[in-house]
Amino acid sequence: MALYVFLNELSQPGSPIAAEPGGRVVNGLVDLLRAVKRRRRDAVLHCAVPLRDVRIGDSYSIAVWCNDGDRREEWRFLRSLQDRAPFQVRLAELGIDVMETDYRHGEHRAEGLGLAHMFGGLAVSLDYEPRWRDLSVALTREALEERDNGDVDIVAADVETVHASHRGHVAELQDWLEHACRQPVADGGDLWQRREELFPRLDFLPRVEAQFRALQASNPWFGAVAQRLGELNGAVAEWNPANTPEPPYRSRVTPEHAQRKRLCRFEDLDGTVRAFDLHARFTPGAGRLHFRLDAGRRRAVVAHVGRKLGE
Repeated sequence: MALYVFLNELSQPGSPIAAEPGGRVVNGLVDLLRAVKRRRRDAVLHCAVPLRDVRIGDSYSIAVWCNDGDRREEWRFLRSLQDRAPFQVRLAELGIDVMETDYRHGEHRAEGLGLAHMFGGLAVSLDYEPRWRDLSVALTREALEERDNGDVDIVAADVETVHASHRGHVAELQDWLEHACRQPVADGGDLWQRREELFPRLDFLPRVEAQFRALQASNPWFGAVAQRLGELNGAVAEWNPANTPEPPYRSRVTPEHAQRKRLCRFEDLDGTVRAFDLHARFTPGAGRLHFRLDAGRRRAVVAHVGRKLGE
């Protein structure tokens, strides 16, 4: 799987900028991307608009930069990096509906930064303002999640995306760049085979295998299930049962209603029938991930990944 690199549109200067500093900003972007390309030959750049139309202030753009002197080599390099369909990164294949998730940085919608987080890629910024000179950028992710009664809530969570704005950042991100996006999960069967590698804090009942294997890459639930499992695994990894009764969940998790708890009883790994009534949600539709917590082992045991129980 290629390393997806997303240009942070919020880093484009909004005020007028002269040709000389504007040229330096674009040259810095080229230097950064060349450094990334040396580390990852499979890097692909995505922009919100065609690359020539990326503006640096009101009166300067990459098109102006291209025409200001002999930039043919640099332009060929940038064109070799950019995907033909900006921001359209195999969404259907990955099973992620970007319309159900929104990212914000402060008060501003953050498309490039958000997609970098969503796809595990690298966000890059124009090195113009000091606020874009950190190795990560904090975001608020808002996603649609269905409640048990069928209503849909907007659930917010604080996340961070990996980020670079100058070539010096690439050396600092060397280890991350080496491993990012190297081993994509092909489908639900692959997800099951690699469950111990991908979710080391989770156990799974045998009944879940068939539910995993039914998830083809084209299934809209495939990406959503992988995301929820990753969030649950991360929350359990951070959990200290001595301090809190539950992990710091990264999505909405609730127990099942009393009248529905009978639907959540399954034979556990040790042969004991237990209730797995804690559940996270995923969309589209009424997707449910049922599990129970094992505080003694600091693990979660997953019993069901599929439609809402009883439907």
